Amino acid sequence: MAGVQPKTALLQEDGRWGIPFGPVASTHILKPPAQADLEGLAVNEHICLNLARAVGLNAASSKVERFEDQAAIVVERYDRRRGPGGRVDRIHQEDLAQALGILPWQKYESEGGPSVPDVVRLLETASDDPADDVGAFLDAVVLNWAVGGTDAHAKDYSLLLTPSAVRLAPLYDLVSVLPYPLSFPYRRMKTAMRIDREVHLWKIRRRHWEGLATRCDLDPGPFLARARALVGSVPEATRTVCAAVGDEGLSPDFVQRTEDALAAHAERCQEALR
Repeated sequence: MAGVQPKTALLQEDGRWGIPFGPVASTHILKPPAQADLEGLAVNEHICLNLARAVGLNAASSKVERFEDQAAIVVERYDRRRGPGGRVDRIHQEDLAQALGILPWQKYESEGGPSVPDVVRLLETASDDPADDVGAFLDAVVLNWAVGGTDAHAKDYSLLLTPSAVRLAPLYDLVSVLPYPLSFPYRRMKTAMRIDREVHLWKIRRRHWEGLATRCDLDPGPFLARARALVGSVPEATRTVCAAVGDEGLSPDFVQRTEDALAAHAERCQEALR
């Protein structure tokens, strides 16, 4: 499958895994450990996806499973549905680079990819519920800032295309770099899409979000209020989610480190929005 992180698509039926072929569709995406310097990456994504749902965003469902001596995140495919007789049918989806006719290697705004206002305009014209989808996308941009999701580029958002509607897909590939300060020094962390004209996480302030709202033709007041409410909910939600993930017996030291890093950064972001 496409992407930097190794992954494979499998079919799960009656608790058993199989390799789909021909017209048979997969039901889950599995991502094994990737880089030695990114400890606990599967747990990281599992925490972030659960955190997104905990603060009210639509995100893919996940779990972490062990396959012999390897832990992998298992993500349930949202672009599938059960048809007659239990058959798994595919739902067409296009990531935002595809939808905007942008080459895959231009997925970051700094490389010629779309900006936040570009995506907003796409959703306003293509979505069958533009107000809801624009709000959901902007919530995701705010959340990625709050949790250090610096890889949220154009191919990490998608549209679901059904015969009846075009809608923004649930969030996926949501990972924080905050637990890896040696690999990603904080002062060098950058957002994949600019917030107004700023990309460095530590430099983003209220004025940048107000400027972004203006560039998206939105009223900055309600937008900022929504961003504050979302960021304000992250620290407590992080603690709740990490407690639940810890109860699953998954890398307790890494879970605690992730909890501390995400909660502290979200509190820093709250101050930046004042």
